Amino acid sequence: MIDRRGILIIDDDPAVQRVVASALAGDYTVHAASSGEDGLAELAGWLTGAQAVDRVDEARAELAIRGLTV
Repeated sequence: MIDRRGILIIDDDPAVQRVVASALAGDYTVHAASSGEDGLAELAGWLTGAQAVDRVDEARAELAIRGLTV
């Protein structure tokens, strides 16, 4: 079995999710979320323990730097 990398698509438009997922499905295991909060929850589900908390906090901080909130 080939271990494929995962990619997370976050967009509130299901049509955009489908188009992007279709384009990437050949090379990645595609996951989708319809909001930033759902995306962070999905990300946390991929990780374990303190690693999950650290990564989600890093993602939130990066978004804050860019003027975005989740």
